[in-house]
Amino acid sequence: MTGVLKLLLVITGCALLLAIAPWPYEYYVMLRGLVSISTVLLAFVVIRSQQYGWLFLAIPAFLLWSPLLGVEMTRDEWLLLNLAFGIAFLAAWKSADFEHVRPEGD
Repeated sequence: MTGVLKLLLVITGCALLLAIAPWPYEYYVMLRGLVSISTVLLAFVVIRSQQYGWLFLAIPAFLLWSPLLGVEMTRDEWLLLNLAFGIAFLAAWKSADFEHVRPEGD
């Protein structure tokens, strides 16, 4: 599962950075779904591996991009968030070691 997570992190990070450019509305709808799926999987893996610091990325990203919550902001506000979270997702992909899941009870 960590291989799938790593792939989703890089895809999500790149998609967020690409969102800086003007795209059709459907791109941003897809982006909300992609970020939501990635953050749920990220949260599951980091809780299981007890790397709780990554929840500071997963929880705000889920709340902001969740299609269920429908957060609305100006284009400039989204631009900054897409840039910041895009870099954060790529940093998680590059630096996080999700391979070493700690056994339960440790």
